[in-house]
Amino acid sequence: MKNSKILLRLVAASLALTGITANAQTLVLSWDLTNANAATINPMYSTTTNQPAYSTNGYLSIGSGVTASNVSPAFRAVGFDQTSLSNALINNDYLAFTIEPLQALAFEQVTFVVKTATSATFNYSLFSSASGFAEANSLFSANNGSSTALQTNTVNLSSFPSMTNVSSSLEFRVYGYRSAAGNTAFEFANGGSALDVGIYATAVPEPSTVALLALALGSLAFAGRKKIAAFRK
Repeated sequence: MKNSKILLRLVAASLALTGITANAQTLVLSWDLTNANAATINPMYSTTTNQPAYSTNGYLSIGSGVTASNVSPAFRAVGFDQTSLSNALINNDYLAFTIEPLQALAFEQVTFVVKTATSATFNYSLFSSASGFAEANSLFSANNGSSTALQTNTVNLSSFPSMTNVSSSLEFRVYGYRSAAGNTAFEFANGGSALDVGIYATAVPEPSTVALLALALGSLAFAGRKKIAAFRK
């Protein structure tokens, strides 16, 4: 009985070290765009919520193919004039958010509120530096349906292998393009809450900690088998 209690405590300690909990997913970074203006921040905008155990910081930025717009509150760029995703990728027509992790993370979800300033059909696709910026590597795609209303996007990342163990700087880009010729202003928008752009992740356990958990579980199973064998005798 005493040995079993010790093993159970070892398992509990191992679970704590690996971060395996009922609600392990954490809002690692978020941006509140209440006071944002892409034209006055070079054009970077630091996070307003940061979990120090997971990351040093993060920021918003824009691609070289578009121009920061002097509009507040929003993180807006103008010059989205491409009519295909492939051309948007080539011309760097995107808005981006970046995280700089302190440890290996499994990215579970991202959310971002967007808006267009013109009522033409506008398409956008999410990519990451971990999966690559080739057209086939899109993580998510949507369009505004010719509406200028706010659109909240929630993207589940847990099914993408490239998102399961990331320990270096990770950039997410939202590329935008029109369905017909023209020019669109596109933005990460102030949605009236503290979470306009957010990144959710869980910590990836160190190999040594996983090994400790496996050892503890194996020992507990072995002890259980011994008890069953003794009882049968």
